[in-house]
Amino acid sequence: MPMSEPAIPELLAVAPAFDDEHPPPPEVARALLDECFRRYSSAMLHAARSSLETTDDLFEGNVDVTDAETLAFRSKRGDWIQRFGQTLKNQFDRRLAGTRRKGRRLDTDISAATLRVLTAFDHEKQLAITRATQRLQWASRREMPALDLRIGLLLVEPTFREIDNPFAPAYVLDAVGATSRALFPNPRMWRPLMECILVDITPAVSKVYITLNRYLADQRVLPEIKAALRARSELRPPDDSELMPLFTRMLNELNAPGVDGQLDVEVPVTFADPNAPARPVPGAAAATAERATTPAPADTAN
Repeated sequence: MPMSEPAIPELLAVAPAFDDEHPPPPEVARALLDECFRRYSSAMLHAARSSLETTDDLFEGNVDVTDAETLAFRSKRGDWIQRFGQTLKNQFDRRLAGTRRKGRRLDTDISAATLRVLTAFDHEKQLAITRATQRLQWASRREMPALDLRIGLLLVEPTFREIDNPFAPAYVLDAVGATSRALFPNPRMWRPLMECILVDITPAVSKVYITLNRYLADQRVLPEIKAALRARSELRPPDDSELMPLFTRMLNELNAPGVDGQLDVEVPVTFADPNAPARPVPGAAAATAERATTPAPADTAN
């Protein structure tokens, strides 16, 4: 079902591109942020719901989760979705009210007593959550720089402060973790659940960031940064003045002692000049000379 466009103030229809020198009026910025949250939360809830539908056997073979807890988990999956959506909304409202994210919360089960009884399963699942978190951040790396700048402009905060984007992966992690811990206090339950959901929603998170960037660019919120950010390679130095030293170092490494500096570029036959003389196959001459100097085997047949 296509998303209906919200009632954006009429000022947006005639306004120039919004940038640091021409920030959007507060009512326009709030309307754009609200629409971004609507798209973001809709995508997150859909992805999380799809993930939960595959968790019937999530605790199979886990001796630390009883049958009663498994049944309770299955009956509370609807509650999880509802609480997850409310957590996302609360995060968004707090951020727009000026409250910035305070960082990672400690696990509720970490204490001197629990640290002594952590099992191999606990360590395995904690590492799995860490890997899932890293994959989520890696999958979001291309879209987040542009989205951070655009959301920072709409939040109308001092530019010298680090942008605290309420749609960033850190907020997704907070919402998934807080919801899972609240409904399932047993760490042998919320850890596998958190890992499962993070893995499953990562593609949706990356996709919704693309959607938000395109939407805000269409609404002329820093529209020029999309091409500039995509044109910059990950291997390109941040400062263009470092390009010449980089090329010089590469050429020096190519001509270093022990390195064959002659590049043998193979041209596919499809793109070769049909009138050009035939190009010898590398190593063919050596193979021919070797065959010429190798004596033929003696004929032993009588």
